[in-house]
Amino acid sequence: MNKKGLLTLLCAAALVSVAGCNKSSGKKKKTDESPTSSSQPDGDEAKMWKNGFAGCVAIGGSKSATADTEDALDPASDTSMMFVVFEDQKEFGIAGKPDRYNITINYDFSMDNGDANNYIEAKVKTADKTVVFFKNWPAAGTDAANYPRIKVKATGTINGVSQERNYKLVLSPFTRQYATLELSDVYAKHASKPCLKWMDENFVPFKQDAPVANAYGPSVDYDPAWQATWDAEKKSFIANVESYGRVTYVSPDGNNGILQAGDHCIQLYQLVNYKGWAATGSTLMNQDVIVRGTLSGGYGNIQFSYIDEIIPLPSGYGKTVVPPTAAAQFTEAMISNTSWADNPIFNKVVAPTSVTYQGNVHVIHNKSGGDATVVDDEITGSALQSVDFNSKRYEFDVKIGSTKFKVQTDYHIIKDEAHPELANNLKTLVNKPVGSSVQLGGTIRWLNDRSKVGGNDYSTRIEGEWELVPFLAEHVVA
Repeated sequence: MNKKGLLTLLCAAALVSVAGCNKSSGKKKKTDESPTSSSQPDGDEAKMWKNGFAGCVAIGGSKSATADTEDALDPASDTSMMFVVFEDQKEFGIAGKPDRYNITINYDFSMDNGDANNYIEAKVKTADKTVVFFKNWPAAGTDAANYPRIKVKATGTINGVSQERNYKLVLSPFTRQYATLELSDVYAKHASKPCLKWMDENFVPFKQDAPVANAYGPSVDYDPAWQATWDAEKKSFIANVESYGRVTYVSPDGNNGILQAGDHCIQLYQLVNYKGWAATGSTLMNQDVIVRGTLSGGYGNIQFSYIDEIIPLPSGYGKTVVPPTAAAQFTEAMISNTSWADNPIFNKVVAPTSVTYQGNVHVIHNKSGGDATVVDDEITGSALQSVDFNSKRYEFDVKIGSTKFKVQTDYHIIKDEAHPELANNLKTLVNKPVGSSVQLGGTIRWLNDRSKVGGNDYSTRIEGEWELVPFLAEHVVA
């Protein structure tokens, strides 16, 4: 008996039981029954399978591949094409029909010439999807006929009846080299210069034509991967870097996160632009991962920006992630030591520590394009009742021992309507009398001296200070 005949018999048998149930149960939902019924008009079965397979292979999680044709993966033009999201199961319906169906889909990967596994770097399983990351892209200049072509057979099953769809993914030329840096290496001191070992004073800050005294950034000579991206005309380059650890925090809007290994942490900037995290974050959070992105500075603070990939740390990588160290309280000696090459506490996560509130509350506006940050007039008196940490960035002063330093708030972290506790705690704090004892924790960031460089030029300046950024409600005990 063919599949269509089997499907018709299944439907006829199920129709009797469904009709009986409807006498007492009201609305019908076909999730565990037959996928069609004998009363369906011609064409509904085809629509069911069409909708079941629709979008099941999504390049970059958004562009649906088409069965029985070739679809290009072209990360040179869009880095999200380095991965494909495969739906393993879903519930769906047909327009204008009340019935609902469930489909499960299994995938087989093969090639006419070669082993498909040689081009698959990682697979990440979520509740209902599998995200596949690819590798061994062809080099520029490769003849199109020789691009790797990965055949994907998708076998979908609805209530015991199956159909197949066949896809072909074509890997286009792509070359990107990364300097490999452990987080401990990121913060290692240079052997002979007052900076970190991957930096030098020949870095040309954003919008500058030449190096600036006491401004440091990635050294083009540090690694061949960076030399490959050097643009002599623009006097700039992209410092691509690969590191590993665990993603221990991501802001509600994905603007920033924290990668941690042992006692070392680094900010992941603009994680929201990495489309793969939306598909894999539920699985990879707090797991051992490799992170590939760009090493840079944001207002002086060290960060990985514009992430290309976050994938599981493979067993053959040869490295082991040191579990994140529990946060400890910070000290006056840490905060007061602003020689960051000798005291590289960039992004360190610290536990709530007793400090004295000093007031001096301001709204600050970080500008794009390297323009100078604007600092509004101090907010005092009853106006402090109207502070809005959910939508604006603020600074205020606290003191530990005899050292005064800034606390900066980040609305990307705070604007979480489901969890207003952090915003509420901060509002309570800034409305306390100056001199009040409070507790504050969070992540430590470096801030370049604004009198030396007003905006973000991607350098880390010798002149500046450490500031504290709370990112959890428990970091503020007012």
